Amino acid sequence: MKTNVVKLFIFTVCLLIAGASRAQFVKEEMEVLNLITGEKTKKMVDTDEIASKAFFKKQLATAKSGDVEAQMTLALHFLALADKGEATAGEKAITWLEAAAKRKNTIAMRRLYYCYLQGQGVEKSKEKAVSYLLQAAALDDIAALGDLAIHYCEVEKNDEEALKWLRESATKGAKIASSSTTKLENRIEAASIAHDGFGNAAAVYRSKKNGASESAEREKIEAQAKKMEEQAQKMRKLLDKLNEESTLKEMTPAERRAYQAEKKQKAKEAAQKKHENTKKEREAEKEKTKKKNEKKKSDKNDSKTKSSSKTTTKK
Repeated sequence: MKTNVVKLFIFTVCLLIAGASRAQFVKEEMEVLNLITGEKTKKMVDTDEIASKAFFKKQLATAKSGDVEAQMTLALHFLALADKGEATAGEKAITWLEAAAKRKNTIAMRRLYYCYLQGQGVEKSKEKAVSYLLQAAALDDIAALGDLAIHYCEVEKNDEEALKWLRESATKGAKIASSSTTKLENRIEAASIAHDGFGNAAAVYRSKKNGASESAEREKIEAQAKKMEEQAQKMRKLLDKLNEESTLKEMTPAERRAYQAEKKQKAKEAAQKKHENTKKEREAEKEKTKKKNEKKKSDKNDSKTKSSSKTTTKK
């Protein structure tokens, strides 16, 4: 029964990771589509625009020259057509995804994983699917590491491998988040993934502890859980710091001064409140000690009175 509960818990954790990973996947696809004209736009390019003859011809020529963004644009376009039922669109999508993957595009590699796993445009192959995730993981794509955790949890039903990749994604995420040479937005994303990864790993360890029969094994698992929790807390602090840095970056000098002044005031109020709470705790402890001593003294006097009474009775 305990084993089933552990498996159910790990499966639930993997589903949560899957949701976050796939949401990020959609975001990345949108970013690719938004860059196809060479200009950053806030609106996702419509598939009808991609399908227009002149635009398609331009993208095709650019993709053939080796441009990864154009290759991804065509791949995603053909995948959309495949979803609508166009017969050869899936195969065309695979052609351009593989071309982009050869140029080390990790979004293409992760999309190829799903295509090979589901048999979209190609013959189904779990081995081929995983190979693309491993390629992306080797390029430090932390989302691919998360996908590997999901794969071993949902597809292979291998809890130990799922936990392994969960920890790996958190560790790599922490490394990226701690790198001062990495873009701030990438550090924030990595810190968030690392925080969640470590936190989920700790939760899985706690669940595994409940299913352990030996005391020594439970202690070992508990130590691992605590280690993961400590790392999660560390990432939480870093994430808060990076988010603040991002907020300050967007502010005007006047806004930054106001923000810092407000932060300083809040810190002062927090320190004052902490001081007052500490003072109250000390007073409460002092009162508690006083009552304890009074009771001790009272008990001692009662003991003397009883002793004296017994002596008088004997006489």
